[in-house]
Amino acid sequence: MKNTLAFALTVLALCAAPAAAQVYMGAEASPGGLLRGDGDPPPKNHLRRFAGVYAVQLGTAAAYSLFGGSEPVRELLSLGERGFHRQELLTLAELARERGLTLQEAASLSVKTGGLEGVFRVYGLDLPFYWRRAGGLKTMLDAAEAALPPEEVSTSSAAFAGEGTFP
Repeated sequence: MKNTLAFALTVLALCAAPAAAQVYMGAEASPGGLLRGDGDPPPKNHLRRFAGVYAVQLGTAAAYSLFGGSEPVRELLSLGERGFHRQELLTLAELARERGLTLQEAASLSVKTGGLEGVFRVYGLDLPFYWRRAGGLKTMLDAAEAALPPEEVSTSSAAFAGEGTFP
């Protein structure tokens, strides 16, 4: 009986430590604990919408040279999933367009050199200048994205170019 009681107390003590750690770290184990209290979460298609607006803004010829013939929205989504943020992508895109690279090549170089600073060091360019320019472009694209009705967003860049689907 003593062994059973000692075993139960030991198990309870071991289980109580993680629960206490959750409380002190600010985590909750309640159904409402996973909900954000500081506004609405961003929509799941936020990068898709942004990529579509950017592809339209670029135009066909510039998008073709920047994305090497692949679909711009899919390419930007892929890079977003690999950890690149919007302004980072726009900064790399500006560098790629100026240097005649594809965005994929610029992103690969960014990974190899340890980030944007490494890429701009390789080419001897001023990163803050390109970062500010990309920030202005991002602000413009965010405003254009906010003006879009949600039902007009598609996963294909062809839908943004005004091409309709056949019935």
